[in-house]
Amino acid sequence: MSAQEVFELEIAATIEAWRTAGKVLVPQFITHEIITKHEPGLARTNEHTEFFKHYAYKGHRKDVGAYIAKVLTDEEDSEKHVKSLLLPGFDFVQTHYVIKRGGGDVGVPVDQMTDEECHARAEMIRRRGTACLAHADELDRYVLLRKAVDVA
Repeated sequence: MSAQEVFELEIAATIEAWRTAGKVLVPQFITHEIITKHEPGLARTNEHTEFFKHYAYKGHRKDVGAYIAKVLTDEEDSEKHVKSLLLPGFDFVQTHYVIKRGGGDVGVPVDQMTDEECHARAEMIRRRGTACLAHADELDRYVLLRKAVDVA
């Protein structure tokens, strides 16, 4: 297993532990928790230590954010749509949603979202659905037009 795969498994395990505990998935906090576990890997402290800590954090923070976005998608037809992330008794309502809070994207347990945040997410999904239906209609129209041009 590559080092990258090991790191991705650690991200997945940490996020799953936070999700299962019902915590808000704040990428900065999750990254800090993981990076702190690996600080002993810095053999010594000197004038270069902060450089390596900063760039380790920066790179890992990007990976944590990407993982949260990938796992907490609400695209029903996506292969990423994982049944274990659904609220029991629902076919689509997730345990967590990525929403904007405090100026950044965080994964919030649905039971900790405000009514306004839930309604805003529902409206965004409706807009996305309308756009997807229009997109599908245009693709069908394109095929018809292409066939009409090929016949001529």
